[in-house]
Amino acid sequence: MNTETPSDNMASCNKCHWWCFINSVTGHCKRNPPAAHFEDGHYWPITGRADWCGEFRPIKAYEHVSA
Repeated sequence: MNTETPSDNMASCNKCHWWCFINSVTGHCKRNPPAAHFEDGHYWPITGRADWCGEFRPIKAYEHVSA
């Protein structure tokens, strides 16, 4: 998990439409349905703010995904 401050010119989770912050350095990636865990329930993966993947989608000025 990369919790460093991402540079302004790189794709990162904290700049992605699918990311919902938990605190200032981590959040949930809600790109796919939550993963099933039959003992603990369902959950979305937790990622660091500077992580990113091939599904990155920039946030538009009027968009905000909340928990």
